Amino acid sequence: MSNNGNSLLNYLESTPMDLRVSNLYKSFPDKEVLKGLDLHVGPSETHVILGKSGVGKSLLLKCICGLEPYNSGSVFLNGEQVLSDKDLAKYKIGFVFQSSALFNSMSVSDNVGIYLREHRLVKDEDQYRSLVSGALELVGLSGVEEQFPSELSGGMKRRVATARVLVMSPDLILFDEPTTGLDPMMTKTIGELIVTLKETINTTQVVVTHDIEFGKYIADRISIISEGKIIDVGDPGNLENSCNEVVKSFISKKFDEREGKYEERI
Repeated sequence: MSNNGNSLLNYLESTPMDLRVSNLYKSFPDKEVLKGLDLHVGPSETHVILGKSGVGKSLLLKCICGLEPYNSGSVFLNGEQVLSDKDLAKYKIGFVFQSSALFNSMSVSDNVGIYLREHRLVKDEDQYRSLVSGALELVGLSGVEEQFPSELSGGMKRRVATARVLVMSPDLILFDEPTTGLDPMMTKTIGELIVTLKETINTTQVVVTHDIEFGKYIADRISIISEGKIIDVGDPGNLENSCNEVVKSFISKKFDEREGKYEERI
């Protein structure tokens, strides 16, 4: 790893977070989505939430980090119940959006470093450039600092969005469908990146996906969500041994990205 990469790792001061969600309900005028959901993610764990599209996976992440209010229930961070934005502000939570959510008018460097600039966390321009370049190196994108989002592929944008989160020194990283729309090679690259983050910065990660094989590759534990609740939790290797009929039906299928639907595995 280069000096920039080492500078980033020395700079990071994240404290792996314990996350607990208890009896969470979230509804909209025409639909109840989360129906008493419970979830526990331990410090430094990479926890995957698997489920079909539309079952509330992404909504759950938004409720956890305060982007979406919930009707009732509780979210606990390191044992403390989150009751307000002030409570959330005590922690550094990074969110890697499915859309990447990069600013098209800004260079890659400026996108990655926006948190550093806004919070005035760097002493000088040399440190800023070192941390930004180190974050991009860690996600496998050295040398793209001066490019713009329009020049990047979908997979590259996801990695830039991850680099932007890294410079926050996150206690918790939430990934929303990080492989949607990506080809198998880039899906593998994103999976390797998430595994690398676990090994290098030791942060807690929650990854929402509908891709079973991807989930099994990156996860310490997997939760299956259906009908607004977590219906099964276990190690990736034990997923096939579940006695839950809904889980058995789900893992017997694969998701076709091009067709946008599940098909029986052959």
